[in-house]
Amino acid sequence: MKGDLEPRPIFVRTPEHVTTHLLICMIALILLRIIQKRIISSGKVAVDPDAYWSTGLNGHRIQQVLLKWKVDLLPGELYRFMDVDDPDLKLILDSFDINIPAQLYQQSELKSIKTGIKIFI
Repeated sequence: MKGDLEPRPIFVRTPEHVTTHLLICMIALILLRIIQKRIISSGKVAVDPDAYWSTGLNGHRIQQVLLKWKVDLLPGELYRFMDVDDPDLKLILDSFDINIPAQLYQQSELKSIKTGIKIFI
């Protein structure tokens, strides 16, 4: 996981900044593990006990799909989610029971999608 999170090189010098940088890396690691555990517990992938850490999606694939997932602003104050048809992103969204149809949205609809997502329930 250290390779995916890239905690090095650290370009900060004060102890507070180093601690903060490493804390952010640890939070990212925890978020990756939450996503991986949610994928595994969703039953949407076969669990391989010999490769438990990479069952479903490994950390690098999760990072790559989340980096490219964006919301695009179009003329007329309309928005669209990019790459919702990506199989890795679909697996993550399905694991959290998040359904985002490929369509155009108004800002108020984005807010209702956001408030309707229950991550830890």
